[in-house]
Amino acid sequence: MYLLALENVTDTDLEKLPNEINRAARMAINKAAERGRGWFARDMLDQVAFPGNYLAPSTGRLRVERNATDADLESSIAGRRRPTSLARFSTGSRKNGIHVQVKPGRTRKMSNAFIMNLRSGNEGLAVRTKGGQPPAKAFKPKSLGRGLWLLYGPSVDQVFRGMIEQEDRAYGRIEQFLGAEFERLLDLKL
Repeated sequence: MYLLALENVTDTDLEKLPNEINRAARMAINKAAERGRGWFARDMLDQVAFPGNYLAPSTGRLRVERNATDADLESSIAGRRRPTSLARFSTGSRKNGIHVQVKPGRTRKMSNAFIMNLRSGNEGLAVRTKGGQPPAKAFKPKSLGRGLWLLYGPSVDQVFRGMIEQEDRAYGRIEQFLGAEFERLLDLKL
C-alpha cells in the first residue's frame, strides 16, 4: 500500500486550517492519488506483461483504496493480493506445451503445461507432475489432486510493493504533482 498524505499535520492543525485550505489539501491529495495510481499502473506494465486492460481503474486490481477526507488528509493506493493465474500470461499454445510471457519480451516455453477450464468459468494454466510433488520453481501452486497443479504468476500487490521499494521516481512525480495541484487549487480559492 502506498500512502499519500500531508506530512507533519496533526489533528489540532487540521482543526485550525481554514476550510478552503483544508478542502484544497483534500482535493489535491485525492487527485494526486488517482494520478499516481495511473503512473504506477503504466510502470507496472513495463515490468510485468499483465494483459491489456488488466490494471484499468474499473477492474479494482490497482485502486485508490481510501480517499482523503476533510478530517483525514491521507489517501492510499493498493493492489489486489490474490496471485494472478499464469494462464493470463499465456501467449499461445503449441503442440508440445504453452508459451508464457511474465516479463515483457521474455517468452518461456512450458512443455508439460496446458490450459484448462475452471469451475469459476475462468481458465487456468496447469501441469501434471509425477508422484504428486509440487512443480519445481512454481510460485504457490494450487493442488487439484492426483498430481495436477494450477500455476500462478505474481499478484498485482507483489509487483506494486516491489516498485514502491525500488522506485523513487514515482514518489518524485507524485509529490511534485501534489504540490502543484495544491497551489493551483489555493490560487483558485484566493
